[in-house]
Amino acid sequence: MSKKKSRREFVSDAGKLALGAAILPTDGFPTIVPSHVLSGRGHRTPSDALNIAIVGVGGMGRGNAGALTSENLVAFCDVDMEASTKAIVSGSQPGANGRQSSQTGVKLNEAFQKANKYTDFREMLAKQPDIDAVLVATPDHNHATVASHAMRAGKHVYVQKPLTYSVYEARLLARLARENPKLVTQLGNQGHSREGTRRVVEWVQAGVIADV
Repeated sequence: MSKKKSRREFVSDAGKLALGAAILPTDGFPTIVPSHVLSGRGHRTPSDALNIAIVGVGGMGRGNAGALTSENLVAFCDVDMEASTKAIVSGSQPGANGRQSSQTGVKLNEAFQKANKYTDFREMLAKQPDIDAVLVATPDHNHATVASHAMRAGKHVYVQKPLTYSVYEARLLARLARENPKLVTQLGNQGHSREGTRRVVEWVQAGVIADV
């Protein structure tokens, strides 16, 4: 059992080390961490955190951003930043029933206040070369547009489902991924992103369950 596990871990860690970073989900939400943390080597310093931009702040984007407060949330982009600001700030305030908000909401609000704000993702990518990864949670028809621009700019991407709006967009993103093998890309499909399912995929890739 330990031999098979070691083989699976070796294959998994080798791939992550080659990429230099990975975008992994926690309870359906993404977590983007440096490779040495995934491989379990050493401790993590603040300089190891990735600089992440959130495009599409309301709704799912806010929930996803909350899962990334351990990283550096350096930019937020939304066409309606006023509404996004209200949504994030309200999540860090006491609720109508008097209960305090979650620690995640408070941390997200703090990160949001410090980060740069944009209404155009193209401007964001042009002005902030320090961005390492982009989380895309806009309305569906903009997913591929934002993701393709980010990938062309050399950014890792986590894209909420649906990945694309057409077959052409799907082929375009697939081509960009092939042309940029060092980029980590992931579709935010909670059913296939949770820990248990991802582990089964690693087992299959490592040959632990024989040929599938």
